Amino acid sequence: MERAVFKASLEHKRPTIWVKPWGLTEGVAAPPIRRALAEGRLLLLSPFDDRTDVPSVRRAVWCNQYVLARCDRAVVGRLAPGGMLACILSEADPEMEIAYL
Repeated sequence: MERAVFKASLEHKRPTIWVKPWGLTEGVAAPPIRRALAEGRLLLLSPFDDRTDVPSVRRAVWCNQYVLARCDRAVVGRLAPGGMLACILSEADPEMEIAYL
């Protein structure tokens, strides 16, 4: 679901922030990603250097916590009850606007 939402945001030219749980250069060669970067619609962030080329659950959770602590609103594509994202969202600022697809 996450990949589908990301792909749709690129196709529909929605401004998107991609916080990657690995380095910045891996996985950005695809033409839609390059176009979005060139047009200023995509911001890439990563707390990890390019030597980190394989994502892990721990790093992905950290990235989700990082984003949710700093955003005013979020869009959630799929939420598994009792899952990791549900746990993270339960700790989010109650004032944050969350849209569920």
